[in-house]
Amino acid sequence: MMILSQQTVQRAFDEIAQLGIDNKFWGVLTIVKNVKKYLKLPTSIGTMSLIVCDKNGVQNDLKNFFSLQNTIDNNKQTNDDDWLLLRKDFASWVSYELLANKKINFLSLAVFLFRNISFQERLTSDSLIQKVKDFLNIPKEWEKDWFKELASFDIEYEDSFNQSWNYDFSVGWRKYKFDKTHGSIVFKPSKDIYSVVAKPDELSRGPFYQPLYAAQGNAILFIKKDFFENIEEIKKTNENVGEVKKQNNTSSFTPSQIIYYGVPGCGKSNKIREQLKDVSEKNKVRVVFHPEYTNAEFIGQILPKVNGHVTYEFTPGPFTQIIKRAYLNPNEHFYLVIEEINRGNAAAIFGDTFQLLDRLKTGETDSLGNDPANASVNTFTEGWSQYFVQNDDVNAYIRGTENSIQIGNIRFDSNTAIRLPPNLSILATMNTSDQNVFTLDNAFQRRFDMELVRNEFDLTKPAVNAQYNAEIDDTGIKWGQFWGWINAKITATLKGLSSTEDKRLGVWFVSNVGGIIDDKVFAEKVLKFLWDDVFKFKRPQIFADGIDTLEKLINSFEKPSEGKERFDVFKDKSNLVAFVASPTL
Repeated sequence: MMILSQQTVQRAFDEIAQLGIDNKFWGVLTIVKNVKKYLKLPTSIGTMSLIVCDKNGVQNDLKNFFSLQNTIDNNKQTNDDDWLLLRKDFASWVSYELLANKKINFLSLAVFLFRNISFQERLTSDSLIQKVKDFLNIPKEWEKDWFKELASFDIEYEDSFNQSWNYDFSVGWRKYKFDKTHGSIVFKPSKDIYSVVAKPDELSRGPFYQPLYAAQGNAILFIKKDFFENIEEIKKTNENVGEVKKQNNTSSFTPSQIIYYGVPGCGKSNKIREQLKDVSEKNKVRVVFHPEYTNAEFIGQILPKVNGHVTYEFTPGPFTQIIKRAYLNPNEHFYLVIEEINRGNAAAIFGDTFQLLDRLKTGETDSLGNDPANASVNTFTEGWSQYFVQNDDVNAYIRGTENSIQIGNIRFDSNTAIRLPPNLSILATMNTSDQNVFTLDNAFQRRFDMELVRNEFDLTKPAVNAQYNAEIDDTGIKWGQFWGWINAKITATLKGLSSTEDKRLGVWFVSNVGGIIDDKVFAEKVLKFLWDDVFKFKRPQIFADGIDTLEKLINSFEKPSEGKERFDVFKDKSNLVAFVASPTL
């Protein structure tokens, strides 16, 4: 009798954890495994798969899948089947939303699910993969969307009946922690890995079961079969699901459209990162504008696909991807992040979607018939785009295989124009020193709130304090001290020029490693920026006599110079030394 070794299990778990896959996927597998029969039902919200599943089987399997203990609850329970209502594109939805187009290795999945099962013989990778396929009874047409079969490691076994998981263990540099009191796995924060799984017993919540494990909105309801006398009654109830969804999806969001601007290295991107650090990956899309970036890349375009033969399909850009997610999940907030918005031709990149940036204000309404009282047309309220654009490709991509979808009180069909929904915000960054690359005209800027990211040290924050006190190699001079001195010199030397403020160094213009800023990093980034950009027409006033090329400047700063002598490259090094002795921020 053999059991999978803990090392093998940890390796499999680590591969799955690195994907950052939403934990609800495990519940989806459990439900699929316990399906007893399928029915197809037409409803007001599209064709639905009504399946019958073994509720107790679902709950018991969830306990076994997530429990860290080897004990299995063998209590006999009365079988209690349930109806589960799923969208017809459920498999695609799982692949897109839960897996984010990532695929789980079948071998890793098999190892994890069978980690506490003993075997009579050492199974090969292929046989273990087939075993989990049979165990889960997953429809073959779903396999290609959910799984990859490439085995990435060798299976090891141990001759033991008493294998148990450590509650804390490491795989490489990653550390995983578990909460033994929870009865289920809780992935606590470890670097960029974070996930939480609810207790299996929490699956049941009265006649309608919490759809946490069943893919939220796409597994509409668990319906206890004994609530209905016959299938016609179930169909009648399903027709009301659309109205229920309509009532439940009227969450109010106040969308943001903000451009964070400031000097290079002042922390614009970091401000957005901090703001969205607790936002799920699927709820945000990040794009960087650049001179070659086009409207077709941003919105989407028809591209050839080769799969035995050539077809031409619409490939969505980041704008279309995030707007679809926002449309399909009206109870969640979504974010489009645009880095360096002025380094591309923003007006050309947005194209006709530019007019979507005008949002309806509080108390304003708009409808296709300009009559909010007319129920035959969609009425858009606060937060929606005031104007709309027609785009058949984007429209079709949002609807997917459905003829129409319900978004709050909006019926979205093939004739519906595109608007930004209230639960979609746009956050952008703009480097003011690059504002001459592509100018953002006033018409564009006024549709955004502008927020200056102040170029200053907040020494109450540990990371900022460490940045201030980082020493510039062996000079004994702190980055914060040099930063204060050089920015004061920039302001005084370039006084009267329109771009003076934009030439200053940002707090994070260079980063420290272990409290030190390497001399080469300082020379190649800071000195080069000062020479090429800031003091381009003032070099004789700033740099020491004899330094007439960038090469001499860098060579003079780097070894054999050492200590404060490195700053002899500046004409008034004495003023720097005096400033360091008594800095004024």
